[in-house]
Amino acid sequence: MRPVLVPIYDGSISKALVDSGALKPLIEAGYPVVLIVEERKIKYYQDRFGSQGYRVIPHPVIPRPDWLVRLQIIGIGAIPTHMMLLRHLRRMMERKKYVLGFLRLCVWALGHFFPIRWVLQHLVILHPIPQSVRDLVDADPQALIFCPTLLTIEEIDLVRYGKKKGIPVIGMVKTWDNVTTKLSWSVSPDHLIVHTNLVRDEAVRYFHYPRSKISVVGLPQFDRYRDPALLESREAFFQRMKLQPNVPLLLYCAAGLWMSPDEPEILTHLNEDIERGVFGPLQVLVRMHPKYDCGAEHLKHQKHLILDRPGTYVVGDLASWEYEDRDLMHLMSSLRHATVTSNTASTMSVEAAYFDKPIINVGFDPKPTSWIMSNARYYEREHYRPIVSSGGVRVAHSYEEFVNDLKKYLAHPEMDHEGRERIIREQCIDRKPIAAKSLGDVLLGYLRGDRSPATRV
Repeated sequence: MRPVLVPIYDGSISKALVDSGALKPLIEAGYPVVLIVEERKIKYYQDRFGSQGYRVIPHPVIPRPDWLVRLQIIGIGAIPTHMMLLRHLRRMMERKKYVLGFLRLCVWALGHFFPIRWVLQHLVILHPIPQSVRDLVDADPQALIFCPTLLTIEEIDLVRYGKKKGIPVIGMVKTWDNVTTKLSWSVSPDHLIVHTNLVRDEAVRYFHYPRSKISVVGLPQFDRYRDPALLESREAFFQRMKLQPNVPLLLYCAAGLWMSPDEPEILTHLNEDIERGVFGPLQVLVRMHPKYDCGAEHLKHQKHLILDRPGTYVVGDLASWEYEDRDLMHLMSSLRHATVTSNTASTMSVEAAYFDKPIINVGFDPKPTSWIMSNARYYEREHYRPIVSSGGVRVAHSYEEFVNDLKKYLAHPEMDHEGRERIIREQCIDRKPIAAKSLGDVLLGYLRGDRSPATRV
């Protein structure tokens, strides 16, 4: 049986593919699944997944000279989206490098012409395929390659060499914002897996990828939200997190200082208003992003804020985060038992909608700033516009709006229920726990010669 090579970029990929069980049908059908992971995570993955039938090997070592990084940046910068324009303008304002900023804007403008964009996004193939990648693929010449992000140089080279050797290659769009903000599309897989119809339409529009080669499967990592083994009672969760049992809970999902540098000030102001009794009894669970610093050192002494750093860290640093069952249960409990949720233009809006929890989006800054540097600009990004227009979230454009929206939701958490259901239809398809199976079926079908696309309806 031909093996399936799967690079695991980070904890979100292992959560979506391995933990969800999406790859399990391949193993059960007799196809060896080879997880390609960072060298420092080899033992962790072997201990965790080796007994389930997975084989674990290290990522090939690929040098990243400066010129290669620049070529990849040029390809990404050519994506002709409003989001990319905002990113170029922000970098120019932030770094005050106006000549470089102008050149980036020229690249973005040229990217509106597909033939030019195609050339700009394929410059990275000037990088010769390293011997380590050749050795990896040649060791299993009958393999199928499944690249679940198409973002990294490692995956790009795997696709390039796989296609050169005539090995079938399936790609996947990692998450909802990748087509419009991160994919340079330097290589084109034989088949593409996406989570939603919205992302499928983006792939067709921006990359001219054939619709007939795209499978829509849903969000496999959401399937486990229906797993009864991961349900935790409100009492147990509140006791474990040292929360007050009869006090409403705001789940504030921090974006991180890279995205919202003044977020600690917003939370400090919120803590002061809780102390003054503005909302009545209220406590805030500040869920930090597992990968980013959110300025926790400024918040740890705030009386009404409970800081929560989720995830399991394999070697200590934030970049090594993974999601185990206990982490997934904790996320589910945080959402299920929250009264209201808040975030800054995050995927957590979709997660909160899944649990039908009110959502307040932070669209303001505590200090005056230009619009191009403000939190408000995030809501102009293509992938997030459907969330805003759904009616399932409230975007607070000032701290006063945030306070008023929070008061309304605390009193009537059922508000905007229909809008949250629309988010589920557009971003998850539905709540049926069949996305992992759908993804596995696409891979299994491809191995068996079925090249037809699958579409969840």
